[in-house]
This record gives sequence, C-alpha cells and structure tokens, in this order.
Amino acid sequence: MSPSGKLARRGVSGPVDPRPPGLLASVEPEDEVRWHEVFAMSAAHPDPGAPTLRLSRRSLVTAAGALVVLGSGCTDRSASEEVLPDFLGTPAAAVVGGEPGRWAGRTLRVSAFGGQVEDALRSLVWEPFAGHTGCTIESVLGSFWTSATPIPAGVSAALAGAPAADLVLADPISAAAASTNGELATLPSDVASLGQIGRLGGSFAVPAFAYALVNARRRDAFPEAMTPASWADWWDGRRFPGGRSLGRGPTGTLEVALLADGVPAAELYPLALPRALAALDRIVSAIGKRWWTRGLEPVGWLGNGHADLASAWHHRVVAGQWDGLAVDLTWRDALLVVDQWVVPAATQEPEVAADLIKFASTPERQAALARETRLGPVVSDALRWIEPWLLPTIPTAPPHGERLVPLDPAWWASNRATAQAEFDRWFNSAAM
Repeated sequence: MSPSGKLARRGVSGPVDPRPPGLLASVEPEDEVRWHEVFAMSAAHPDPGAPTLRLSRRSLVTAAGALVVLGSGCTDRSASEEVLPDFLGTPAAAVVGGEPGRWAGRTLRVSAFGGQVEDALRSLVWEPFAGHTGCTIESVLGSFWTSATPIPAGVSAALAGAPAADLVLADPISAAAASTNGELATLPSDVASLGQIGRLGGSFAVPAFAYALVNARRRDAFPEAMTPASWADWWDGRRFPGGRSLGRGPTGTLEVALLADGVPAAELYPLALPRALAALDRIVSAIGKRWWTRGLEPVGWLGNGHADLASAWHHRVVAGQWDGLAVDLTWRDALLVVDQWVVPAATQEPEVAADLIKFASTPERQAALARETRLGPVVSDALRWIEPWLLPTIPTAPPHGERLVPLDPAWWASNRATAQAEFDRWFNSAAM
C-alpha cells in the first residue's frame, strides 16, 4: 500500500500532518524550521483561492497480467461523478480538455515499467484520460518485458516491436539514445515543450517524473548527532563503520564514487572511469555481497540490519519509513533521474499518444502521482497541489533541487557500452 493509501484510511485531509516518526529526519537542519513554518502558515492561513486537497482513497496493488484494458468507449458516469480523485469537485473534463469522446474507437498501446508506478499511472492518468476521450488504453508491458529484462532492453523492444508500442515510458538514457538513432517520432511543439525539469532537448521526449538516488542509512546505526551527511562520509569507514550496499551496475554507482572522491558536482561529467573504479576499490570490502539489483533490496537490507548504509531510490526509502523501518536519507548530492515519455517512430496512434502526454503533464496529474508515489513533479506548478508536510519527501520540491546532481543522459547514451564493460571488468576482479 502506498503512503497516501495508508493515510487515506485514517481520513486525513487538508493541512493535517500525520507523518510517521522520523519522516522529517532527512531534512537538512537549516531547513527544519523552514518546513515547519510553511506547514504552520498553511494550516493557520489557508489560501482561499487554492483547491481543497484530500488524499487519495485508493491504494496501490501489485501489477498482474501482461495485457490490461483500461477503458473503452464513453463511460456512463455523469460529469459530476467523473472527478479527479485528489482534487475535490474538479471534473476530469476540465483537465483533459478538448471534445469528449474524440478518440472513441482508438486504441493506445502503452509500455511502462509495471509495478506500483504503473498502477498509479493507470488509476491517476490513463483511466481518467480514457474515460473522457473514449479511447482504449492497453498496457503492453508483457509484450516486451519479463521480470528479468533490464530496463534498457525492455525500452528498446517496446520501441522496435512489431507492432511497436504507441507510447513508451523510458529511462532518460534510453530516450536520449533512441532520439539520436531515429527511433522516435517528432512530437508537436506544444507537447515537446512541456516540463521544466529534466528536459533532453529537441522534440522527441517529454519529462514524466523525477526520482533520486540518495545516501540512505539505518537510523539506529549512528549517533543522532553524527550521521553521514555526504558521499565522502559514506565512504569513510573509519568514522562511520558498518556494512555498505551499492547498485550492481555502473549508472549511479560511478557517479557517487566520484562525488565521494571529491569531484565537484558541476565537474562530474564526463565521468572519469579509472578514478571512479579506484574509489570503489577503497570501499568494496565493506560492501561484500551487498550489491543490489532491485530497488527494494537496499531499503530492506537497511531495515533488517543487513546493511548500515546504502545507495537507494528516495521513494523506496520514504515507503520504508511508512512501513515502520528505521531508515533515513540525505539529499545532499543525490543523483536526480528524470524518466521520459517517448513516442516510437512506428506508432499507430501519434495524436492520441501526444494528447495523453499533455494530460500526464498537467499540474493536477503530476501532483496526484507525486502524492501517491513520492515521485517528483517535473512541472513546477504541481507543487501548489501538494500538502506542505509532504514536500520534504519530493525530490523536485525546494530546497532539495539545489542539492541534487542531475544525471547526464547524453553522456550515458554515448558511453554506456564502454562504462558497462569497464565496470563489469572491475566487478569480476574486485567484487566477486
């Protein structure tokens, strides 16, 4: 169950602050007062012009099945019933816009990553869009992916399939590579210009949402007054002893190794591969066999004491906190990653795909996804729809942005094969 699903069961709405213990422990000390001031102001002086907020009453379920039909034809619900789930009284038509039923009889085949993120996209984006426009949306995850498929391989298959998907959620490196290989359709200018964070440039991709690879830790592993505040601290086994865990792959792992070795964030790219691998040499004994390959693993290992420090995706850490795990994170020099919406050149439904991207990029939909999953909005106006007490868990909310280090998709698209080969060579000799 998602954090917002748990809160909804308690009937939480408005500016009520039902955070579990430790949720704000990750906020930098100088910002703690700021966040409490923002929360207090919103509670005492609500903006009469702002929309009333209520947490979603849905909870996420595990994705099942390879093909899911999300909607077909026009629904028989009235406009007053077809409301946005988190923004009371706002009809879906007011956000989707355009002529109702305009895509009736059309089918859009969408490839995403499955799991909780796809569940949230389905309920918060795809279903409202299908209900208003009359189209049918099919999730074609199973056509291109298995549980063992690496994300780049799955994205490539979705782009080049026969038939290809009509709309693909892609990691930014795969999106950047596909845009240079002629695999993507050119998007209309009013669509290609959407999103303020994580834009790749050109007319081939639109930012979908953001997440961050953070410095995570067990809260009880170190004294409260002395916790690792940087990747350099994370690497310092003398001051901060304990088991470590890093991702079993070059992306992200090479970046944090260089940051730990003193490379300034502004000078991180191009990645100095020999220097990064030398930095990993210094920490490999503390990692042992704790190389994670799935996003759930590092947070689980922190929670059960198998590791004391780990690199981890921020939303997994926040979910662990809501599940009662004594885990925390530091935002400083976290690696910001922004997934992208792309349309394959072979799409059968370019107009419907572009229209769905526009809907997914509205502030209301961006905020709904953030509140359900803690993934960061890439549209700045979305933050006004999110309760102040949730903002510290969102990577694109201030003041986190100035502390994060953006992944460079263009560098990775040009150097992924070389970096992977060098990392694998090092791993097989040093980490096995």
